[in-house]
Amino acid sequence: MAVEKAFNEHDVIHVATDGSVDFDIAGCAVVFPGIEKEIGFGVGGQDQTPFRAEVEALRLLLEALIVVGGRLPPAGDRSVQIIEDCKAAIALALSARGRCPRLARQDHVNLSHARELREVKITRVPSHS
Repeated sequence: MAVEKAFNEHDVIHVATDGSVDFDIAGCAVVFPGIEKEIGFGVGGQDQTPFRAEVEALRLLLEALIVVGGRLPPAGDRSVQIIEDCKAAIALALSARGRCPRLARQDHVNLSHARELREVKITRVPSHS
């Protein structure tokens, strides 16, 4: 698994998440530049918006951090730096509030659990003007 490999090889893991829509179909990706690994997938359901794709990418990453983080020895100085370009997706995960309460709660709880296992920071890096 990419997350486990990254934890084993680096003290600080940099991970980028992104989501978008093309031809009315949403997709998203999680990229681990330090180990040259990326994971891409489509978004299921009727909500095929760029926002939903951004939230799903973040959700997938946080769930992977929880699963892998629970199997690894204590973190020590190891941390995860998440790079995300969607201000609304970040706000959703940090506050558990928004127009999508179920998604907000899910990402917020996942972020809280991931932070119990590792230091996790989310930084917004705008990719559009």
